[in-house]
Amino acid sequence: MELWIRTQDKKRLLQTTYCGYDFSESEQKWYIYSYPNGKIGSYKSEERCFEIIDEIQKILFGTGFIFLRHPHIDEEVREYLKPLKPVFCEDLDCGCKVEQLHSYVYEMPQE
Repeated sequence: MELWIRTQDKKRLLQTTYCGYDFSESEQKWYIYSYPNGKIGSYKSEERCFEIIDEIQKILFGTGFIFLRHPHIDEEVREYLKPLKPVFCEDLDCGCKVEQLHSYVYEMPQE
């Protein structure tokens, strides 16, 4: 699956192959960066960077599915799946069908 990331300042949409985080001593900030694009967001703590990397990992390896409309996907199931950020296609009425996502855009959180 291709991962695209929209930078924290919303100015760039970048395809990435690697994400990580590091602390800048000179700026006293934590940064998330992607290869080959460089810095894509800054955060106050290492813990927040770790949470964001976890979110990206879940998108790449824990989800990647579009859930099409089906009567068995009720609100309780939707709430349970919400942390995985699935895509529900409400306007389609073609029964129970799941399709693999080929690409995904992750927007870097502001904080």
